[in-house]
Amino acid sequence: MKKLKILITSPSLDTTKNIGGISNLTKLLIEKNEEVEYKHFVVGKTDQQKRNVKWFLSQFNRLYKFYRTIKRESIDVVHLNYPMAPLSVIINLFLSIIANKICRIDTIVHLRGGALSLNNKIPHYQKLIIVSCLKQASHIITLGEEEKHFIADFYNVNESCIFVLPNAVEVPDFDRIETRFQNSLNNSRAINMLFLGRIDKNKGLNEIIEALEILNADHNFIFHIAGTGEDINEFVLNCENILKKKFIYHGVLGYESKKEIFLKSDIFLLPSYFEGLPNALLEAMAYGLTPIVTPVGSIPELVIDNQNGLIVPIKNSKGIVEKIEYLFQNPHEIKRLGTNAYSTIKTDYLLETYIQKLNLIYEMIVSQKNK
Repeated sequence: MKKLKILITSPSLDTTKNIGGISNLTKLLIEKNEEVEYKHFVVGKTDQQKRNVKWFLSQFNRLYKFYRTIKRESIDVVHLNYPMAPLSVIINLFLSIIANKICRIDTIVHLRGGALSLNNKIPHYQKLIIVSCLKQASHIITLGEEEKHFIADFYNVNESCIFVLPNAVEVPDFDRIETRFQNSLNNSRAINMLFLGRIDKNKGLNEIIEALEILNADHNFIFHIAGTGEDINEFVLNCENILKKKFIYHGVLGYESKKEIFLKSDIFLLPSYFEGLPNALLEAMAYGLTPIVTPVGSIPELVIDNQNGLIVPIKNSKGIVEKIEYLFQNPHEIKRLGTNAYSTIKTDYLLETYIQKLNLIYEMIVSQKNK
């Protein structure tokens, strides 16, 4: 049987250029999903690239290349990864028009979180742009149930066209992380805290620094950062000045190196102002880290406070301090919460299951078109 050919969009799959969850998950899909044939099309900028005049002009050429790729490759379905960010929704509107209206190819709009996600106070023109794109889609994929209902109500979209498909990751064997749980009960050992991902103030970086500055004098910890982004220089410099030898910056990590830092860490910090369902969070939980996160995007459907992680209010460094102090005073909780975090991912967020569900959506779209 001939494989379906899927054109999927995302930023560069080169982890030295893009560390975001969309790129990581797209890369895994292309490598692991043997039931379909993917054609990757790069949309968006690299982490270090500036949105200058040259970049804007290049986007017009990219639209033409998108059209040519669809025609040349005989695409069955276009899978648009769609960050809910002001510029992204404009670019993806043009892509959906090319795919759906000009090339007559069924299109999936896969919502990926962002400043406009679950936001009912956006400007009217942005709402019109998003509505135009959603109305053209054959199907829409959201990261959680709350987002599904929000999209249906706020943008007046038929819920029967919306599928909930949370992100997913590969999960290691439990014995790889069990030793670390035992070590976390050793009071003489430094607790390793980790931030991994795009270094952007919207990830709650200022609150992390404020919290760790308060904890610095009386607690034995090491704070690790891996990743890059527009706020990297300021954030790393502040951490070096405040935490001294208690801070390590690892740069951008490859896939295997990322696994190693997860195996060495105890707590994952991600007090974001807005999110979708971060792949970095799923990966950290898959390695048994205890997440300290904010209740934004679809995170509350993943992290249940005091069951498999800890929830703090948005823009609240005091809340971060309280949760970290709780873990220092109760080190057995690191093991309990980390074990439950691992079980959550193992049960509900496996990459293999994700691929099966996604392939069913592809097949459904094609079969409906052929009727």
